Amino acid sequence: MARLEIRDVNKSYGAQHVLRDAGLDFDEGELVTLLGPSGCGKTTLLRIIAGLETADSGAVLLDGKDISPMPPNKRNMGMVFQAYSLFPNMNAADNVAFGLQVRHTEKSGRQSRVGELLEMVGLSAFAHKYPHQLSGGQQQRVALARALAIRPDLLLLDEPLSALDARVRVQLRDEIRRIHEETGVTTIFVTHDQEEALSISDRVAVMNRGQIDQFDSPHAIYQRPATPFVAGFIGVSSCLSATVVDAGMVRVEAETFAAPAARGLAAGTAVSIYLRPEDVRLLPAAQTAQQTMARRGTVRTHTFMGAMTRVTVRLANGADIFADLATPEAGDFPAGTEIAVDWNADRAQVLPAAREG
Repeated sequence: MARLEIRDVNKSYGAQHVLRDAGLDFDEGELVTLLGPSGCGKTTLLRIIAGLETADSGAVLLDGKDISPMPPNKRNMGMVFQAYSLFPNMNAADNVAFGLQVRHTEKSGRQSRVGELLEMVGLSAFAHKYPHQLSGGQQQRVALARALAIRPDLLLLDEPLSALDARVRVQLRDEIRRIHEETGVTTIFVTHDQEEALSISDRVAVMNRGQIDQFDSPHAIYQRPATPFVAGFIGVSSCLSATVVDAGMVRVEAETFAAPAARGLAAGTAVSIYLRPEDVRLLPAAQTAQQTMARRGTVRTHTFMGAMTRVTVRLANGADIFADLATPEAGDFPAGTEIAVDWNADRAQVLPAAREG
């Protein structure tokens, strides 16, 4: 297991600033995901860690040693790419053994390690199959075994699941988590898929325009976003514009609501209230007289998601708010119904309003 530190890394391509003072500390043996939209700098940062790109400034430290000047082949890192990148003229066992052969590992030790890894990824019976004889998921398992064969200090995964279909993606995602727990190797996983990031990671670094917006556990990223970008990017949220009026109180339009997350913000501060759809309730309009947090609106659409249905409500001020309801319950609120919405004030997130541009 290795401890990795990223210190104020910057990278530009001409006038395009891809990374801006990026800094992260990775604990030994943890699985960290770099998550963000296309162009946020996550793959560039991974390639700098691997030595495939050179930072303009900053440092990459492995167990306290700056490895920035070190070539990729001296860094003892295993890497799995989006493309499987297997050698087509080698069978699965020979692909896994390749790094060990390059390092002149003794044959008996090499065969033992290959057998161990093929068993770990569930491909013992496919050792003599060639890449064209394997499915996409099987090929990616071989690539993962090959990356682990050299007992790397770090395992780097660059969107390894994006070329697979949805069912195989979920299966292999779970396999990667299981293998990580078995091996204990410090792992960095790059993806733009939020579900992958939240389900597989010990911690998630959310990247935005070359910067780290938040680095925290999946639960904290989802429940306590640190910036408007994270709140809007992770999962689904409704966003209401508001103004702080007092400690723990905000005003939306002409109504004042409790919002414990607003404590500490000065009165008059423009804020955005972010509500997760599972924290929103819908009420028949006739029951709203005593609901101090209720707001009237009209049901617009239903999005069927199996056991749950997402209901979109257009509020009187023109804002849309989402509520996730059990599908049978959603049937009580057909499109066009006049209703009211209520939400869990303790779970509402309040952040300073995002600035334009």
